[in-house]
Amino acid sequence: MFYFFQRGASFVRCEINGDNETGYRITITEPDGQERTETLPTSDAAHARWLEIQEQFRSDGWWGPHGRE
Repeated sequence: MFYFFQRGASFVRCEINGDNETGYRITITEPDGQERTETLPTSDAAHARWLEIQEQFRSDGWWGPHGRE
């Protein structure tokens, strides 16, 4: 699943994927193309981290998330 945050003309893309066997990954692609990936062991941990990331983006003035599959 992809989510996007927007601030002005800039976008940040967040991708969340994985499963119980391999863990869950949250990959964030910054407007300049730089990527960072976090790996989490469970869906609960990934969900909790995703909520933290959303809050941080909002605190930094980003609008979203906008979902896409």
